[in-house]
Order: sequence, then structure tokens, then C-alpha cells
Amino acid sequence: MTTPISDDPIDIIEQEAAAVAHCFGVQAADDFAKSLVHRLTFLLDGERVHFTPRRRAFSRARRDEIRAAFTGRNFAELARRFGVSVRYVRKIVNG
Repeated sequence: MTTPISDDPIDIIEQEAAAVAHCFGVQAADDFAKSLVHRLTFLLDGERVHFTPRRRAFSRARRDEIRAAFTGRNFAELARRFGVSVRYVRKIVNG
């Protein structure tokens, strides 16, 4: 992940789009990013957009996955696999 040059969300989206395009071998990654940002601003037409923090957006799916993988004794293994504490795994599986 790159360090954004500015705090402007549009600039950040443009930078990240260029980085992703570059990773996938797009020849004109900067042009692609500018075009994407232009298209998004046109399509959204002044709408406010809220991005849910990634942690919250994936937390329900992750909790469900942890519950499904729980065998009754694998607290530590699930904690390592999901990058959380054993205490957090216990909290999830015990409700």
C-alpha cells in the first residue's frame, strides 16, 4: 500500500487505482486511474459515499467462518489462523 500524497479521498482512490492497474500489467495505469475517477465522479454525481471500515465490513463473515471452523478444542489454532487472540475466539464461539 502506498502512502497517499494528499488526504483528498479522490486523490487516494486515483493513486490506489493506478497501483492496482500497474500490478496487473496495465500499460497506461495512470490514464486508467484518471479515467476511473472521472467515471466514478460522473456516475455518483455529487452523492456522498461512505466506506465502512474494513474491520466492520468483514467481521460478521469472519465470525461466522470462525464458528464454522470451531471443533470444540481448536481455540489456539483458530486464533493463529485468523490473526486474533484466543480470548476473541472464545468470545465468538461462546456467543
